[in-house]
Amino acid sequence: MKKSLLLICVLGLLSFGFTSNKKVSYLNGTWDEYWGIEIQSDVTDVDRLDIVATSPKDISITCTTSDHFVYSDIKAKRKNFSFTMQNMSSSEPFYVYYTLKRVNNDLIKGMIKNSEGTVVDVQLKRVVPEK
Repeated sequence: MKKSLLLICVLGLLSFGFTSNKKVSYLNGTWDEYWGIEIQSDVTDVDRLDIVATSPKDISITCTTSDHFVYSDIKAKRKNFSFTMQNMSSSEPFYVYYTLKRVNNDLIKGMIKNSEGTVVDVQLKRVVPEK
């Protein structure tokens, strides 16, 4: 009886871990970041982000086009995705707060608000590797 209860608990924990990973696995990959699709922005360059999501609580973001950005407070729950980016090249602390929602597996859309109060729409589009 004790062994079967333990086995059920272990299997339940394992399946919970796999289920949780599936909920954020759409984030895994390389994404191009576009600002000002509908709201005009002075940001015209496209940053490329590498995202690794092993679980909702274990997500990392790396910008491969700039080494001045540090990402923190990364949260994902089903279709919702949010994080904070700090631009370390600024003389004063400069933060960008992202609030995003998955549209499909290749598109994430939402808004950013920076530490100056500017609000702009943003899109992350999955980079599809060339064959």
